[in-house]
Amino acid sequence: MNVVCEVQLDERTADRVIVVVGLAPTAGPAHVDGVAVELVARNGESLGPRQLLPIHGALTGPITTRVELRAPDGRDLPLGCTIVTTAWAGVAQTITECPADPWTEFPTHVFGKRPVPLESGRSPATFKAATRADRAQLAKTFPWMTVPPAPPAPPTADVFDDLGLDDEDAAFLRDLLDDDDDFDEE
Repeated sequence: MNVVCEVQLDERTADRVIVVVGLAPTAGPAHVDGVAVELVARNGESLGPRQLLPIHGALTGPITTRVELRAPDGRDLPLGCTIVTTAWAGVAQTITECPADPWTEFPTHVFGKRPVPLESGRSPATFKAATRADRAQLAKTFPWMTVPPAPPAPPTADVFDDLGLDDEDAAFLRDLLDDDDDFDEE
């Protein structure tokens, strides 16, 4: 298919999502027969009707459109649902998915910028600090947690050359770094 289709979560509330659908031809103009967007549950079941977008005909450049999808009967969207976009061009089709849960984007997940919402009807979790015995049990179960990180690689001659040091100063710096390793062992 000579059309690239992308879908990205823009906003989410408890009962609806707003997504941005983008289409772009890969090489020259392309013909698009249709584009559809739908919400799909974790088990693969459709959560509502498939929404057909008013896109049909020659695609000469990239286009984007915003689409709002709602849960049926005003219910909350279940956790783990996805947004599935299908684009047709002749007999070929492209299917693109993205999670409907906002905290699953990689930067948000890594940096923890958004709290994970609780499912409705559940009380907030309370946390207690891990005791020494808890940490020891975790270390037995997950030994990789207690392995110290590997020491950084010693500088190579190239590093000393990049610093513009003469041979005597480079040797002095190497000795300092070697002595520092001895100090750490004490």
